[in-house]
Amino acid sequence: MGLFFDAECTIGRFQNVATVSVHRRKGVCTTLLDHVSENAFKEVGVKELVINTGDDENNPAKRVYQSVGYKECMRSFGLTLSKPRK
Repeated sequence: MGLFFDAECTIGRFQNVATVSVHRRKGVCTTLLDHVSENAFKEVGVKELVINTGDDENNPAKRVYQSVGYKECMRSFGLTLSKPRK
């Protein structure tokens, strides 16, 4: 679980949130997410935390995030640029 902040530390963005398959459905991610989120608000002083789950309504991670208070606020699109072939 990685948490990155903007230059002013007002917004935190989670990246690479994952649980090894043998440890899933044991509350590991929920516990870590809750702890890290609380720490970001209390110790870092962020005003908002963001997690991008993608557009899949059936993504099980979405339920984990919602269980600790995260709410859907928008849908976004990802853009990539691949190295051109020569």
